[in-house]
Amino acid sequence: MAIPLTRDDPVDERALRQFLVRLTSTPGNGLLRIKGLVALQDDPASPALVHAVQHRLYPITRLEAWPNGAASSRLVIIGTNLDEGGIRAEFAALSGKPQPFLAMAFQAFKQGGRPFG
Repeated sequence: MAIPLTRDDPVDERALRQFLVRLTSTPGNGLLRIKGLVALQDDPASPALVHAVQHRLYPITRLEAWPNGAASSRLVIIGTNLDEGGIRAEFAALSGKPQPFLAMAFQAFKQGGRPFG
């Protein structure tokens, strides 16, 4: 299963990292790979390159400019047992500010106890 995610507004790097860490650290979700480019609030013209393989999240690096001038965040999440609805909702909810741990735990509880299946 491949889940393409897109958004036009830039996000806070810490909020993005929290989202990626939750994905890569959730046991049993079947995550195989994450890849893409994301606009960050500190410099939206310089996209963040995101890459993860299974539970290993590689350091986020920055490009000098968007390829082909296409300045829109896009991630692809590939896996076998992913909660597509939960992942889409969490990505769409990235407000630009990281959530405190307890708020994330409460949100996961409200979604059935497990944020990513």
